Order: sequence, then C-alpha cells, then structure tokens
Amino acid sequence: MKNFYGFFLCFFCSIGLMYADSYPEVVFSHSVVKGSYAKSKVKYSGKSWVENVKGNLLLSDTLFYTPENSLSLKYISHREGDWRADVLYPGRKIQYRLSDKDILSFKIYVESSETSATDLPKIQLIQDSMHSMAIPFHKYIEDYNQGFWMDVKIPVKDLDSIEYSGAIKAVSFLQNNQSTSAEHHIYIDQIEFLPEDYPKARLTSSAVMGDVKAYGHHVHLTWQLPLSPGIRYVKIYRSEDGEDFRPVGIKPVYMQGSLDYVPQLDKEYFYKIAWVDYEYLESPFSEEIKIETKEINRDEFLDLIELAHVNYFVESFDVNSGMYMPFRMKDRALVSVKGTGYAVLSLLVGAEKDFVSRSIVLKRISRMVYFLQRAQHNEGFFPAYFNGRTGVPDYFYQLSDYDVNATASIIEALLIAREYFDKDNESEKDLRNRITALWKRVNWQKYAHPDSPNLLLKRKGYLSDAESVDVIGGVNESMNTYFLAMASPTHSLDVNAFKKSVLHIPENIEERTDSLGAVDTLLLSTEADVLAEEDDVEDKTEEMVDSIIMTSVFEDGEFFGMNTRWKSYDDDLLRLYAAFMTINPKDIQHKGVRFEEEIAKLILYRKRFDNELGVGAKSSDVWGTFSEIDSVRSPKINPAISIGSMFSHPDLAFQSLQYLYTEYGKESFSEYGFRFWMDLNNNDLSDKFISLNQASIAVQVENARSGFIWNLYRKIPEINELYNKLFEHME
Repeated sequence: MKNFYGFFLCFFCSIGLMYADSYPEVVFSHSVVKGSYAKSKVKYSGKSWVENVKGNLLLSDTLFYTPENSLSLKYISHREGDWRADVLYPGRKIQYRLSDKDILSFKIYVESSETSATDLPKIQLIQDSMHSMAIPFHKYIEDYNQGFWMDVKIPVKDLDSIEYSGAIKAVSFLQNNQSTSAEHHIYIDQIEFLPEDYPKARLTSSAVMGDVKAYGHHVHLTWQLPLSPGIRYVKIYRSEDGEDFRPVGIKPVYMQGSLDYVPQLDKEYFYKIAWVDYEYLESPFSEEIKIETKEINRDEFLDLIELAHVNYFVESFDVNSGMYMPFRMKDRALVSVKGTGYAVLSLLVGAEKDFVSRSIVLKRISRMVYFLQRAQHNEGFFPAYFNGRTGVPDYFYQLSDYDVNATASIIEALLIAREYFDKDNESEKDLRNRITALWKRVNWQKYAHPDSPNLLLKRKGYLSDAESVDVIGGVNESMNTYFLAMASPTHSLDVNAFKKSVLHIPENIEERTDSLGAVDTLLLSTEADVLAEEDDVEDKTEEMVDSIIMTSVFEDGEFFGMNTRWKSYDDDLLRLYAAFMTINPKDIQHKGVRFEEEIAKLILYRKRFDNELGVGAKSSDVWGTFSEIDSVRSPKINPAISIGSMFSHPDLAFQSLQYLYTEYGKESFSEYGFRFWMDLNNNDLSDKFISLNQASIAVQVENARSGFIWNLYRKIPEINELYNKLFEHME
C-alpha cells in the first residue's frame, strides 16, 4: 500500500483544475441508504396517488442505470386529483447554480406496459424563490421504448421563469396527462445538469486498476487515470466467479480509489473497472484482479479506519495552493484555513502509517506554506477562507475578518510538521525555515484586546480598521491559540494569559445583545465548560477580568452518578476534541484539577445523556448526538463524537466504533470514512464529510494508539519551554 498515491500527485499537478467542478451539478446519482430516499418529498390529493414510504420515494436496488440504485416512481394521475414528487438537491453546503448553457439530463425506464409517452410526468425546477414552468418532458425523448433506459435532455432555457445563477433546491416531477385509475411505474436515475458542450471523444484505451487490498468486509481499490478530459466516472465491477461481473459502484474522477463492501469473509472476489464518458459509454475493461477476504484483527481494523479518514484529506485539496478544499464550487477554488490545519495533522498520520508517501505529504505541505507566504495577511493573521487561486480572502459566509483561531490552527499544525520533517536535506530544511518565518511574523500582541492585553480578540476586519470587541477563551480550540501566543518567540503574550483566558470564558457582547437570540456558531468558541482557579470561584457567577466580563461555569456537581468539577456540558464535544488533537490532556493540571480526569467524566456525561435521550438505536454503544437545523429536527448521531473520544476512553470508543461499523458501516462508512451524521429515526444519512470530523477520528485514533501527534507537539521547543513555565509546579 505504501506510495500508492504517488502517481496521483503528478496527475493532479498536470491537469490543474480540469475536474475542479465535479460534481455539484449532480442532483441524484444514487442513495447510500436503501429502501426509500429521504431527500425526496411526495404529495398527492384527491384520487391521484404516488407510492411512498413516510412521504419519500422508494428506491430500486435491482434496476438502475448507474449503481447502486434508482428512484422508483409509481403513480396514478387521476382527473380528480393531483400529485408531485420533489427530488431535493443533496444537503451540500454550496448548491449548484444554473447557467443558460446548462442541459437538465436524466435517465428513465418505463416499467408499466400501458404507459404511453404522454402519460409521463411534467418536470419543474425549484430555486430559492422561483419555480420554473412545469413542462411535459416526453417530447425530449428521441426514441420512446418501454423496457429500456432512455435519455431525457432538456435545455434549461426551455424552462421559463428560471433565475440564472440561482441555487437549485429540487427537481420536481408532477402530474401530467389525466386518466381515471391507470397505474404507471417508471424508474428515474442520474439527474444532473450538463454543459451544452462537453467532451465527446470516445474512450478507446483500457482502464487501469492499481492496488486492491481487503480489510475484512471492505475492499480498497485504486486506479490510475490517463490525461483524458472525456472521462467523467470510474465504474467498478465485481464477480464471485470471475465470469459474471456486476456493477457495484460508480465514482467521480477526482476520487483516487474506492471502498467496496462485500458480504462474506474467507471468499474470493474478482474486480475490474471501466472509464465512463459524459454519455455513459464505457471504455474497455481493465485487467481483472482477484482478492480473498479474511477476518482482520484490532490493529488492522484501526488501520482501515485511519486510512479512510486520512484519504479524505488526500483527495480534498486545491491543486494550486495545496490547501484543504471543503467542497467543490463551480466558479472559484474556496479553501479553508482552519480545515487545512486539520488536514496537515491527518496527512502526517498518513505519512507515518505509510498510507501516503512521506515525499508527497512534504510536497503538499510545502505548497501550502508557499501559498501562505504570498497570501494576504494582517500582522501574520489569515482570514477563515481564501481563494486558492489568488491568495485573496474569500467572503464565504460573509466572514470579512482575519480569524485568530483559524490562524492558530494552521500555524500549530505547521509547527508539528516542522518537527516531523526533521531530516538534514535541502527540501526539509527549507520547509522548516519557511514555517518558522510564518510563525515568527504572527503578532499576537496586535490582536490583544486594547483594554485587556492578556485576552485575544476573535478577529479583526480587513475592510476597515474596525475590530471585534469579543475575545476568545476557554478549554476549546482557544486554548491552543493561547498556548501559541504565550510561546511566540517574537510577539508573545504574558504567561498569565493562561489564567485569564484558558481558565475562564468570556461573555461576549455579541451574544448578550443578539436580538434574534442566535449565537454566531461559526466564530464563537464557547464550546466547552471551563475550569477556573479554586480561589476565584467561591459563590461568584461573574467577575471582571480587566474590562471583559468573564463568566465562570466551573462548579462542583454530580451528574449521572459522577462527581465532577465541571458543569453539565451541552455543546458539541468535537470542539473540545479539537483542543486535544495536539495537546495531551495528561500534561495539563492546575490547582489540583487534572484535565485528563475531568474530560473523561465530561465525555461519560454526554454518553449517558445520549443513551437516555434515545436516538433510534437499542445499543448503548450508539451515542454522540447533535442537532442540525432542518425541517425534521430529530437528534442525529455524529460518529466522530463517540469514535473521537478514543484519546480519553479507548475501550469505550472502540466498542462504539465496532458497533457503528458492524451495524451501519455498509452505508455510513466510505472511502472518506464515516459520514457527517446518521438519522436513525428517519432512515437518512448525510452526504457530507466535515474536516473536524474526519481529523478527530484519524488523529485521535492514532494518538490513542501511539501518541503520535501529541509527541510531536511536545517536541516543539517553544511549546516545551512554555510548559516548563506554566506547569513547573504541577502536582
């Protein structure tokens, strides 16, 4: 498996952004959850009818155009009724925006023998505030045939009342030709928007498959793509006898490999792949590769988990800057500064485990550093997001500020990389020097509150001289920021900042005066309960630290049978985990309070709370809830919350990991690791992967196994010196 990503770095460097737009334009390709499609809505009235389960369209896993399933639309269009079925745009962060050059394309299969072309539905596009005209789509079928997959290609300009560049919310199918009680049944697959002019060169060369390796029920495949713009997908075929091959997956070309779930162990399977063009014509097959599946032990299982989550960062990057790209956009290369910090830590794990070669990680991080050296900054601080092509701040989420915690995230990760790349050669010495230069130019003193020099501002505006009046603090990612600020070799804060900031949490003006009662969760760092000094607590609920109101949430209490120095914890545990990806909690003690012990209790508190809440699972191993604002508002399980606790509760976290993988892994575990959330009550899975989630698992699992990132962090000379000052009198 070592160095199997070597080819792909050259590949992406060569093609630039050829595939950077893949694939926000796809509305439906397949569902990872079987049975019914949660991202659909069915409504009918009168004597009309549409088959559904809890208001969702059914799925077919036996008849499909592209693996692994298609939408089943069974309906009655009665003259005394009406119906519609909305296929919702997937829950990605950035929705596809239309162009007048787009073609709405999808495939249909007519199952019912009595269904004529005119019995097919109308189609309509739904945008933020607009609905297009609903038009019958049968006239866009060149050769109508029942029992065959047919192409439907509709120029978007034929749909009136469209707002070009408007975001797509849904593609809707509506009642068309009215009848009495005739029942029609069609299948729909691969709903997407294509450009008018797409590559039409035929794929004549055979596909090439790379390494294939089995990890228990999962088989990891890689491939080598040629420099052909006509390739849109990679199609995977599997056989149990080497003769009867069936398609089991289709992957976009920006993916460098795939995980295939197989049902049996101690069995031989055969694989081959084909390239697929924009018209879904396939290239000649690759050579077949045989693999035998076997039971894996605990270490091999954990290797699989780490491999998948590291792979998310191997593939999710902007080729120009090397920075982490949270999602692909049609019009620009958006990169995240904080997410890049998580990417660096995960890539170092990948290099150490030989999932990806050391040289590739070195080149990738070196490219990041070159980009950050040239990118816009203020006193060494970066914005939350950049345009990866220009190095200019991006106004994503209307964040027009230099972000202190985001800057600390990338600087901290780069300092850890500086310790990892310690060889005496020109490339590694040069990287170390450039990282040190970035580190030294961050002027923490310039971002201190004007009235409270031991407290750091959250951000400063880059459009004006205005600055936030809010400060950061608490046992969360802000702790890492203050450690860097106190350890700075050029512009350090006083070590008293530890007491003033890490052991207290500020009550910021923005929160107190928000008339809508909403907290700016994108920028706020109030994720964890915070320790305060014993002498400071007593009966106080608020105190003044300089001119900032600091609210103590520290108090003795008992929750779920545990005596704790922390209050109950009701926020996202991942924000707490972010602090301890690099900082070993065993190293932090103050006034007799051991962080390691209190964090362990806090995690147990959340587990017991979730178990009593109930999340659609009978096992106590399923926990880690969070609430996402949506129409359902049901509690969702984020697998990273329980698995990421492995740094504190290795056995408890492993039990949860085993259960989630065994019971739900076939759908929820992918080439990029576990998906963002599982809604067990509504048979739904997120199609998102989040940098903090994937890094929490990749890094914390390895920290639990070897202390890898923790040890590198403690090797940073400036941090080691700071620890000696802060904790020299630790009990």
